[in-house]
Amino acid sequence: MRLGFHFHVPAYQDGNKIRMPGYLGTFIDGLAPKFEHIVCFLHSPLSYDKQFIDYKIKSKNVILINIGSKRRVYIRELFWPFYLKHYYFNKKLIDVLLIRGPSPLLPYFSLLTKEIPKVFMLVADQLKGLEDLQQPKFRRKMIILWSNWNRILQDKCIRNEHIIVNSKKLLDDNINISKSIKTIKTTTLYKKDLYYREDTCKNEVVHLLYTGRMDRGKGLFEMVDALHLLVNDGINANLNFVGWADDGDPIIAELKKYANDLKIIDKVIFHGFQPLGKKLFSFYKQSDVYVIASKRSEGFPRTIWEAMAHSLPVVATRVGSISHYLSNENNALLVEPNSPHDLFQAIKIIIKDKKIRRRITKNSFSLVSKQTIENRSEELANHIKEIID
Repeated sequence: MRLGFHFHVPAYQDGNKIRMPGYLGTFIDGLAPKFEHIVCFLHSPLSYDKQFIDYKIKSKNVILINIGSKRRVYIRELFWPFYLKHYYFNKKLIDVLLIRGPSPLLPYFSLLTKEIPKVFMLVADQLKGLEDLQQPKFRRKMIILWSNWNRILQDKCIRNEHIIVNSKKLLDDNINISKSIKTIKTTTLYKKDLYYREDTCKNEVVHLLYTGRMDRGKGLFEMVDALHLLVNDGINANLNFVGWADDGDPIIAELKKYANDLKIIDKVIFHGFQPLGKKLFSFYKQSDVYVIASKRSEGFPRTIWEAMAHSLPVVATRVGSISHYLSNENNALLVEPNSPHDLFQAIKIIIKDKKIRRRITKNSFSLVSKQTIENRSEELANHIKEIID
């Protein structure tokens, strides 16, 4: 079977290699052995995006079709026939199309691919986080209007179609509009990436870690507040941010000023974007506690899987699919969102209580060991083939 694939994330040809962002590249490489070939209908990157394209596809049976540069959403919406013509000229190469969403072009791929069996894979909600947008008023209003319009079109396209989701929240949101719906978790971890250690917090300084996009909805200021409380409580700790901000968002400068005002600027360290693999994973291996303080409902962040796979006890907020997958206190410590004091107390328990820390480390590692690319790719490929057969 020959698989076609579309998502809004960019990629490009680098000599005889295809480059993609790590989380997407591992997804494609995991699926590639299960199909005759995979034809990826992806955008080419703009200059800002190239810094995040950190992964070289290893599989020889992956074909990249450049459908046009990843320009602003309204341009892709207005000129969708230009983008879709690249699919039209290559549609004979595929037997089934996997469309990952949300994506500005999802409705138009759906419209022009009626002759090809389709499976929709939803990995996020385009309406989530709109309240945190740092944009001029008019542009923010236009983004919100587009997001709602795209959601309406998406719901219309996927109605009575086969859907795959990667979180309990997305399952609940879409269960009543699909022909069939299945939850398959997404991951960036191969079996070889799993790194077990019995315990953390063994050194004089406790290293707290957050990885991922520097998104205001992730509770980054609350993490700094929790660190401030830890320091005032006599705990020698620092907070490492490994991630990137959206283009034009001054959140990193704001966090630095906030930490400076609290007189803990020397304890808040910004490492910027790190490519998936050894560089990123080295931060997990050198840290003691993983912290994510999401302020709103969301799917299940892949960074939690990555932390657990490197034997990091996790402190997170009780929102969305985080509370669904980690409701057992043996897997993580969960607190209510928007509460730096509760976050501080949970981190302090992890640091001070060796028994709880080691129990969480052991149980969460056992849980994540089942969420590898090998397992999830097999499940996804088999499900697609069952649908088509």
